[in-house]
Amino acid sequence: MLLAVLLLVGCASSGTVPSTAGLGGAYEGTLFVDGRAFGANLTLRASGPNRVRGVFRTSSPVSIEGDVDGAVVDDLLRIAIEYRTPDGCDGEMRGILDISRQGAALDGPVTVSDCQDPVPARLVLRRRGARGPDQTSTGAPSERADS
Repeated sequence: MLLAVLLLVGCASSGTVPSTAGLGGAYEGTLFVDGRAFGANLTLRASGPNRVRGVFRTSSPVSIEGDVDGAVVDDLLRIAIEYRTPDGCDGEMRGILDISRQGAALDGPVTVSDCQDPVPARLVLRRRGARGPDQTSTGAPSERADS
């Protein structure tokens, strides 16, 4: 009986996970934390079935660099970024980003945890060179009903 259930679950879930190849490349955008906007860059590469790895960087007003690990499930990227702040605190950013426009756009809530208590944030990224109808010239996220 258990084998039959496992086979049904495996068959039902096959084909629902997109290829990670469409997520490879360089992204740029903004990390919004506590009303502040940080320039953000993300570089991803496929690292196995439904997995990605890469590097995340922020710039002004604070520069950090972190290692990225992610899993693709349906049209979502579950992302974890580990970094160190300029003042030496280990940090982590975790969230679930919507994948849209065949991987050209990533957008979603993240939680940032380092020297202080965890804070909610939003990460909005576009593949370098891609421009979508939901991105203004300032790179600010579009108005969303769930924000």
